[in-house]
Amino acid sequence: MIVEDGRVVANTQIGELGALLSVYAPGVASRASAGQFVHVRAGTGWDPLLRRPYSFCRIDRRGGEIELIVKPLGPGGEWIATRHVGETLDLLGPLGTAFVVRRDTKNLLLVAGGTGIAPMRVIAEQEAARRSVTLVMGGRSVAYLWPSDRLPASVEYVATTDDGSFGIKGRVTDVITDLLGWADQAGEPATVGLT
Repeated sequence: MIVEDGRVVANTQIGELGALLSVYAPGVASRASAGQFVHVRAGTGWDPLLRRPYSFCRIDRRGGEIELIVKPLGPGGEWIATRHVGETLDLLGPLGTAFVVRRDTKNLLLVAGGTGIAPMRVIAEQEAARRSVTLVMGGRSVAYLWPSDRLPASVEYVATTDDGSFGIKGRVTDVITDLLGWADQAGEPATVGLT
């Protein structure tokens, strides 16, 4: 774990999920793993006092960049979500326990909703070249889903929406039952699982 000033290199709105911040932070990126998170200081002073935790949504060790999905909730989240290119963020991390995918896993099932997509995207990118990966994501409407073009092409993407505006109408729990029989690994303690 380190403290590092990361420089914002992009800030893109992803529907209603929030701001996707790309941050140049080579020290954090070199140590980060899927399933971990970073604490971001919300402001330059002591108000708000507490840092905000954000799961890594992408880790580029070679380029020294990380991506975070930030919902502009409360003054702290709003401050972080509205950072512009060139501004810095005070980062503390990586923190938390990394996901473990068993070597013998052939079919990996990932399930996410809302900003819970962040660590699932990292693991999908990490594992797509080694095994079959299916990602099931749910949201209130299409505006709350992760764009499929931001996933590796080999990842099977199954979307559910509460209002039926995209994918299967319903919740992720309505579709995962059929997929659990296919998956070698899904939701086991201390491994990649359901969020």
